[in-house]
Parts: sequence; structure tokens; C-alpha cells
Amino acid sequence: MPGWDVVAYNGVIACYGVNGHIEAAMSVFDSMPERSVLSWNAAMAAFSQLGKQSLGSVRDLFHAAPEKTIVTYNSLLQACAAALEIEHTKNLFDKMPEWDIVSWNILLAAFAENKQLDLVKDCFRRMPESDIVSWYLMLTTLAQSDRVEECKEFFDKMPEWHLGSPDVVSCNAMIAGFVENGHFVQAEMMYGSMSQRDRVTHNTMIALYARNGDMPTARRIFDGMPERDMACWAGVISGYAQAGHPRDAIDLFRAMEMEGLAPNEFLFTDILSACNHTGLVRESWRYFALMAREHAIPPSIQHFCLMIDALGRSGRLDEAQDVIQAMPFFPDGVALNTYLGSCKIHHDSQGAASIARQAIIGGRLAGKNVEETIAAPHVLLSNIYMAIK
Repeated sequence: MPGWDVVAYNGVIACYGVNGHIEAAMSVFDSMPERSVLSWNAAMAAFSQLGKQSLGSVRDLFHAAPEKTIVTYNSLLQACAAALEIEHTKNLFDKMPEWDIVSWNILLAAFAENKQLDLVKDCFRRMPESDIVSWYLMLTTLAQSDRVEECKEFFDKMPEWHLGSPDVVSCNAMIAGFVENGHFVQAEMMYGSMSQRDRVTHNTMIALYARNGDMPTARRIFDGMPERDMACWAGVISGYAQAGHPRDAIDLFRAMEMEGLAPNEFLFTDILSACNHTGLVRESWRYFALMAREHAIPPSIQHFCLMIDALGRSGRLDEAQDVIQAMPFFPDGVALNTYLGSCKIHHDSQGAASIARQAIIGGRLAGKNVEETIAAPHVLLSNIYMAIK
């Protein structure tokens, strides 16, 4: 670019790299009339974010760089770690002419990512200095490895970086580790002891209480949050749906819509299930149509099955059969069983025979293994005839 100096080029490369625009970063790098060591480091840092697919490119840049600094080595080290090449990461680390805190943290993170607790502890012990990243990685690994007492002891030894209060991120790591390993009491105690909390803290606890069916506590945390993201809405709505409180799930889903938040496919599964269990067929239709029309989410086989079930339960078997025929893929055994189950409830042997016949013909035309696909529906169809007789 006319008038640009090497500093400007480096800034643009770094900006593109941080935002994931790797091709744009390399285009600028290739167009540079001259490069500094920072140019090479910025290009390597951009590529190193892509993991295994970019490891070769980072290595090429490393070997081509006319001058190598600690940052150059760290960029290649990060690329090896991101590609989950643990042995290469260890070997490169050992061969580096010098290390800084970033080098040690990259190695520590690589061991932590692979749940190699002994190597994490050994690496942490060998570090000449540590920072909050080092302690966080150590703490997270202990929590996820179900080392509850060791984790608590380690937490108590943490330096006070944040005005005498434990770091929120570190506390969140401990809570997540406790929840993951079923130590709910310890998670509650940690949550209660925190002087500062963020959305991650609240979302983790909402998920904990929802998973255990304690929806009043989950809702109390939700209502007390100063700011809410999609994760917290989804946590409470899913919790209500799975805990057998469908109307609460639907009411909260409507409130979320009023806030202008866009639900994802999993949340639509929960809300369709909630509508299903309360017999709200009209609401089921509305949310089913809403997925594709307003949120560009194509219904999955699970969404179709829930819609078939809602219609079938209410006795609208013709509409349920229309949904099966409108599916953009061959109906699996779950979809057919769902429909046939409704036929059994409503004593509709004619509809059952019709859909079974269509499944056999359609399966053969589609080249499906019909015996596997409709073996269960055959049994259910026989049971339907027996029940009606």
C-alpha cells in the first residue's frame, strides 16, 4: 500500500489475524516490500489459531524467517499445541534457546488440554515464575480430574491478584469441575463464597440446579442476574421443560422472544416437547413454522417427530400423516413408531396400515434397509390390530 511503513503493515496483519481473517492477513504479508521480525511473528500468530490444518504453514514461516525471537518460537509452539501434537510441543519446548512465561503457559495448556495431570503438575512445579493464567490452568485441570481436596488446597494458595479477591475465572473453573464430577455441594459452597460473579458463574449454577430439578433456585438466580445472555435463558427454559413444568417453559420462551433473542435448534426441541406435553397443538405448529420462517433453522428429524407426536396425541392423525409425507428425508423408525403409537391410542387401523405400506414402498424406492427401518413398526402394527379386535 502506498505510504505505508512496516509498522502499519504489521498492525493490519495482526488485526486480520486476531479476527480470524487468515487469507487477508497473508495477502498483506505477501504484498510487503520489506518485512521485520514482527511481520513474521504476526503472520505465524495468525496461522497458529487454525490448529492442525495450519501447522505446516506455520512451520514453513518459522524456517523462512531470517531472524527468530522468543515470540517466533512461541508462535510455532502455540501452533503445535493447538494441533494437539503433544510430543512435538514438548520437543520444541526443550530445544528452544530460552523461555518466557508465555512459553511455559503454552506447554502447561497443552498438557491440561490432554488431561495429563501428572505432566501439568510437573510443569507447574518447574516454572521459574507463574501468573494468573498458570494458576488457572492448574486449577482447572485439578477440578476436571476430580481432585476435590487438592483443588481446594491449591485454590487457597493462589496469590491475590485482584484486590484481595480470588479471580472470578478461577472460581468458575472450580465450579465447572465440581459440577462435571457430581460434587454439587462443593459447587454450591464455592458459589456462595464468591464476592464477585459473572454470567458464566450464574449460567453454570442455573444448569446445576436445572439438572437436579430444583427449578425455584434456578429461576431465582436467573431473575437476579443484571444481564442475561442466550445461555441463561436456554438453561432455565430447558430445565422447566425437562422437569415437567411445560407451561413455565412456554411462558419464559415467550418472554425471551419479547427480548428479541433468537433461539437455537436445541431450544426449539425443548419448547416443542413442552407444547407436546400440554396438548398445545396450535403452539406446536407456531414454533415449528417459526424455526424455518424467522430463524432459518431447518427442522431436524427430532423436531418432525415431536410435531407428529403432538398431532397424533390430539387425534389429528391425517395432519400427522401429512407431516410424515412432507419430511425432506425418509422417516426413521422413531417417526413411524410415533405415528403408529397414536393410531393405537385412537384405534385407527386404516391409517396405521396406510403409513406402514408407504414406509415399505418408500424405503425400497430410497434403497433403504427396510427390515431394519420398519421392524418395530411391523410389531406395533400387529399390536394395533390385536387391540382393535
